[in-house]
Amino acid sequence: MNFFDVTIEGNTVIFADGNRIQLPEKIIAQLGGKNAGLILGIRGEDVKLDAQNLNVYGDSKQSAVVENTEVMGNENNLYFTFGGAAAVARVSKYEISRVGDTIGFVFIPSKIHFFDKDTEECLI
Repeated sequence: MNFFDVTIEGNTVIFADGNRIQLPEKIIAQLGGKNAGLILGIRGEDVKLDAQNLNVYGDSKQSAVVENTEVMGNENNLYFTFGGAAAVARVSKYEISRVGDTIGFVFIPSKIHFFDKDTEECLI
């Protein structure tokens, strides 16, 4: 799982490096007003690069430079830095990227988890 230190302002998630994504109010409400001391977690398979997800969640599209790749047969792991942390996207074997490529990606909102930074308790 990818982990990022974040804060929340309204329905905007702000990463340590200043990047921002928008989340539906329903997800933000589940945090019960907690907006600091949070860790956002998302699995590599829920970081999407495909055109359909980029279209659906395009208002929160991000980009990063691929630092390493790992061909795993049916899937590829793309390693990059985002949000002030090392991250990985697990993508289809057909989504081929090379070291140095800039990729556009989105996080699937319903697959995002939030943890309390101090207690490590899962909040969502």
